[in-house]
Amino acid sequence: MSTTSDPMLRAVFAEDACALIGLVLAALGMGLHQLTGQPVWDAIGSILVGLLLGVVAILLIARNTAFLTGEGASPQASAELLRMLQEHPEVESVSFLHTEWVGADQLLVVASVDLSGDAAESALQDTVQAIEDQLEENPHVRRALLTLSHPDSAPLGAA
Repeated sequence: MSTTSDPMLRAVFAEDACALIGLVLAALGMGLHQLTGQPVWDAIGSILVGLLLGVVAILLIARNTAFLTGEGASPQASAELLRMLQEHPEVESVSFLHTEWVGADQLLVVASVDLSGDAAESALQDTVQAIEDQLEENPHVRRALLTLSHPDSAPLGAA
């Protein structure tokens, strides 16, 4: 599971790229002003730098809004977590899976599972905790929370 998003890294990259492009635009505007003697080139360069800053700000706002409102993992990452749960020997089926980014490169995983057998509640608690611990061994999973499925719940991925 290598799909992640780090809003801090994205912001720093966008700001630095914007600064470099802005320097080039400003230098071109000032250079053309010096060459032609017409101040309009300096004004155009300044306007282009302002537009560039506005576009980058809007892009960063739009992208980071998704994280602030609970964006989930990519379909590939969710499918890998579902596969991990379904391949666990104690899990008979998974009826619910929700993922949400809670930090840079850190997911919250909430799932509802049906365990095999008819174990006592105390044994189920240990089994569920062991499955949560196994999911949390994944470096992208910050916390895993499992609950037992309702007996009538349809498994995920069932046709």
